[in-house]
Amino acid sequence: MEQTEQKNNKAPASAAQNQAIESVLSSAATLTDIIKQETEYLRAANTKGFKSLHDKKTEVANSYQHKLHNLLAQKEHLASAAPTDLERLQQARQDMIMASRENLEALERTNKSLNRISERIMKLAREKAEKQSISAYSNKGALYNNSKRPVSVGVIETA
Repeated sequence: MEQTEQKNNKAPASAAQNQAIESVLSSAATLTDIIKQETEYLRAANTKGFKSLHDKKTEVANSYQHKLHNLLAQKEHLASAAPTDLERLQQARQDMIMASRENLEALERTNKSLNRISERIMKLAREKAEKQSISAYSNKGALYNNSKRPVSVGVIETA
């Protein structure tokens, strides 16, 4: 009778373990899909689409982290998981890593593009300012026209 009880006790744990693994896999797949979609938005310079994913990505990432933490807290059950389940978890992890790398590369390209655009705007602003006659005040408060004085142009990023 004791052996039957032990088998019965293991079955619910195994079902709970399978459910926990499936839940982690589902969250990982959803998060990977969101990251891939975000990458496509970055490549297409679709800032509205990119921003629209932020809240969902945060929610799914938090859920994934929580589910993974709970799964890892049950190390004894995880150690007895089927090899195919462990392989699926590893594959989901690899898929997420690859999607994240592509996303990071897209973010870096976007950042470089934005920097080049900002630099070009600043260069054009400086050139225009140099071409125009600039009125300025001297140290003593007198107004004079000095077109040879360098112009300082910058961007304040406080938004």
